Amino acid sequence: MDAEEGNGIFYHGFSRGKRKETPGVHADEPYDDVTVLIYLTPGLPPAFGTSLWQHEGTGLIAAPTQADVCRLGTTLTKLRETFERDSERRERWIEIDRVGYKYNRMLAYPSGMMRSASRHFGSNLRTGRLYQTFRIGIDWSTLHVYS
Repeated sequence: MDAEEGNGIFYHGFSRGKRKETPGVHADEPYDDVTVLIYLTPGLPPAFGTSLWQHEGTGLIAAPTQADVCRLGTTLTKLRETFERDSERRERWIEIDRVGYKYNRMLAYPSGMMRSASRHFGSNLRTGRLYQTFRIGIDWSTLHVYS
């Protein structure tokens, strides 16, 4: 199911078996929402958490904006194509932060941040890296921060 079609969606990431996949670096849409992620597999080591990335070629840590397009002298389409092409090529990315996996841990981040699972785990629903995501829409124009 596509995240834009619902909320509270369950996902899995396997490192072995017929549904094995490489965690791809990506940003979630809509970019100005907040993504909340909850880890659901008991007993996984911290190394299987979530990584935040910087694209080595562009220096970007979030989905490209029109300001990035102007600064880099390219088009939004070309930047998006570059990120898609480089998504599973870890040598094209610099890991800038990592949140360790811990059962029932919740983390939240701006949806536009470039991120991925640090690593996947297992080969089925009993042993794999399971998690649930939520999108929280924010009206940034009316947000009040109190200190």
